[in-house]
Amino acid sequence: SNLNIEKLYLLNFASGDLRKILDSAKYFKLVKYIYNQYGFIPVIISNPGQEFLQENFTLRYLSKSDIPYIKLDTLTIAEIAASIELTRFIITPDTGIMHLAMAFKNPIYTIFTYTHPVFVDPLDDQFISVYQKFFQNNLYQIQNISEEVLLQKIDHLIKLLK
Repeated sequence: SNLNIEKLYLLNFASGDLRKILDSAKYFKLVKYIYNQYGFIPVIISNPGQEFLQENFTLRYLSKSDIPYIKLDTLTIAEIAASIELTRFIITPDTGIMHLAMAFKNPIYTIFTYTHPVFVDPLDDQFISVYQKFFQNNLYQIQNISEEVLLQKIDHLIKLLK
């Protein structure tokens, strides 16, 4: 089948700190919502040493669903940059790939599960900080982000694409 490049987004799970990674079941609900509501297809990238995150997600969730997806091999930084440029937006935790994505004009949906976004949020309309609630002085706090917040924020991002 012909892939519409306008309907691809990059999906990154990995981070140097496992506390920064959202629960896989919530990622799947988000991916399913994005596909069912908007027809966007995930292009899943893998980070060296954390390929297990990509493998677990595709085996446990995507392979058992009707959601099409592209699973990439481990990429170089240049290949990741090209992937960011070719896709409409990126979903990522607070990680190096998020910082790389900031160099591009694509919207970035960053899930903050542990580190307060105040450290990195450029306060740019294209940067969507996704978190539940940080208290003013709590710069590190485990976030239990609700499905409702995840979906509200993705709806906001999709509106930016139009």
